Amino acid sequence: MKTAVQLYTMEASSLSVTAQLEAVADAGFDGVEFAGLGIDPVAIRSTLNQLGLSAPSAHIPLSTLEAGVESAVEPYRELGVETVVIPYLDRERLQTGTIRGAAAAIDSVAADLDAAGFELAYHNHDAEFEMVDDTFALDVLLDETGVGLELDVGWAAAADADPVGLIDRYADRLTAIHLKDMRLDSTAPGGGLAVDLGTGDVDLDGCLDAAADADVEWIIFEYDAPPEPLVSLRTASDWLAGKIDK
Repeated sequence: MKTAVQLYTMEASSLSVTAQLEAVADAGFDGVEFAGLGIDPVAIRSTLNQLGLSAPSAHIPLSTLEAGVESAVEPYRELGVETVVIPYLDRERLQTGTIRGAAAAIDSVAADLDAAGFELAYHNHDAEFEMVDDTFALDVLLDETGVGLELDVGWAAAADADPVGLIDRYADRLTAIHLKDMRLDSTAPGGGLAVDLGTGDVDLDGCLDAAADADVEWIIFEYDAPPEPLVSLRTASDWLAGKIDK
């Protein structure tokens, strides 16, 4: 397995994109997942090459893809991105009367992305584990579409789902794992608070073992709005050391 960093983790830092990439490489990660660019992709590609980093995937909202797939993905083509990930759906689109329409929209975009040479995956938060027709909304989305799954184990655990069981269940749909630790707290928004890897309540070791069994290629570290992004980046790197066979 390879390790990457979702660059949303670094959003609160004052670092330029180039400096963020340098920090990721210095911490020993293999790649990055983008959530927007902000500068010329040609310059980013040059930096990625110099640092030996890959860019396997990028988060692009469904609304942006619906407005035009080719224009949405063209900057990422330059970076070697192969998988586009829908980062979330509004909770209103995950209800009984709306979720199948959302699934149809996702499948339509997936067909356009396939024609453009990209795979499509879906990334969960907590709302996907609310019930729709006696099953998780996530199950409905995956049953109604043919897209992959980028499972965020932190949000799954915060929603009182079983991330290890989900990895086992959807082993053939996983494009990557978002490795996020959470301190579970039913009074917090979404059911938990993001914390440094190894300091929360998520069964991260179990998730990594299940991901290895499922032949998941990319483990992507993410921490929502860390108070000290560079410290959390290094903490994640230290925690992951020795746990993943690359």
